[in-house]
Amino acid sequence: MTTTTTSLDHSTTSPLQKAIWIAAGMMLVVIASVAFSQAWSANAAPGDDDATYVPIPNCRAFDFRPGESPAGGKKTPLGPGETYEQQITGAVGDCTIPSSAVGVAMNVTVANGTAQSNLRVYPGDVVTVPTVSNLNWLPGDSPTPNKVDVKLSPTGTINIYNQNGNVDVIGDIAGYYTSETLQELNQSVGLLLESRPFVESNTIEPNLLTLLTNVPTSRVSVSVTAPVAGQVTVDSRAVVGHAVAGGDTFCYINDTEAADDRHQQRFEADDNANFGTLAGSRVFDIAQGETKTFHLVCRESIDGGTMDSRTLTAMFTPAKSL
Repeated sequence: MTTTTTSLDHSTTSPLQKAIWIAAGMMLVVIASVAFSQAWSANAAPGDDDATYVPIPNCRAFDFRPGESPAGGKKTPLGPGETYEQQITGAVGDCTIPSSAVGVAMNVTVANGTAQSNLRVYPGDVVTVPTVSNLNWLPGDSPTPNKVDVKLSPTGTINIYNQNGNVDVIGDIAGYYTSETLQELNQSVGLLLESRPFVESNTIEPNLLTLLTNVPTSRVSVSVTAPVAGQVTVDSRAVVGHAVAGGDTFCYINDTEAADDRHQQRFEADDNANFGTLAGSRVFDIAQGETKTFHLVCRESIDGGTMDSRTLTAMFTPAKSL
């Protein structure tokens, strides 16, 4: 007995199925481009650590200077060795950043520094202050800006650390990074790949003849698990014969091991008790995630019938709504 699984030949695909594959190919090109451009996370699946950039109109999230807009938030200078946790996601200052953001692109400015110092901006859930600085200044310098990209904590915060003296910090957001788009894209591509047509086949090769009785019995079976809702077209082919003249062999394609007279294949014996071929086809609906086992059920009208080789092939195709 041999069991095989094959992909559907492209020559048998419908225009709908071809359209599905074209869309899947386009999405895979996008994912490949993202993976190439973000080599630092090439081993991560889309949606794990990768992110796409979403530019927004510049907005001011915070300004530590008293009397300056926005009015809310911290309004005192950052002191020596002080770390301040700043909320970024949500409605903060003049900005509204979605909770799906995993990072932000900022223009960070320091002003009114009282000592030679540096500023370090890093995710709000990181405990240890990093050794790399984002801005450096001398006392009396004019306001000093710098572009800062920073990852957010799971709650959407960043830490701001000042090494020496006092300094005011201003944060303007130009855009944010989100993995949400890649997650949706990855799910869509996965669904498209899973829902491609495929074939499951089971063949029992010629061997010693199998005797048939009047009791309907499964003679070959094949199972299909549907990744999405769709249909399964089951085709059968069997070589049958008679040890005695006058008997008829009946076969049925079914999703149970019972005979179904509505889908009956019949081989009628003649006086020479010869062999012949029975073939048939039947279509079944199948739900997403459902596993169905299909059978070729055969019987003989009188004891003495025989069966030789037989094949059962099940072809899954996704529902048209895909």
